[in-house]
Amino acid sequence: MRPAYLSLALAMLLLPTASIVGGYSLAGPGATTCGEIADEYRLNPELTDAAMVLWTEGFMRGVNEEGRDLTIDSKEQADRLRAYCNVQPSASFEQAARNLYDSLQPWVDEHTQ
Repeated sequence: MRPAYLSLALAMLLLPTASIVGGYSLAGPGATTCGEIADEYRLNPELTDAAMVLWTEGFMRGVNEEGRDLTIDSKEQADRLRAYCNVQPSASFEQAARNLYDSLQPWVDEHTQ
């Protein structure tokens, strides 16, 4: 029974949900609200964290025109995303990922300094 439950939780997070935000389309967790992510987290914390981190890493790589340092520990990333969502349940998960991205420092190449 447990594997079916895990599969259902993952499917709920990764459904091809789509929305248009800021002139670009979103799918998956980014198209859901923080409250929906929190609901999924209560059902399966490990799977929800994995889905949040994977989606956020792809999102940040896609918007990283400023050359920010995207090296952030997965646990810290999930903790910070959940902290944002706990305070802003009606915000989109994309906003949580954007908030995390905005907090990261620019990349510094140690070899050129």
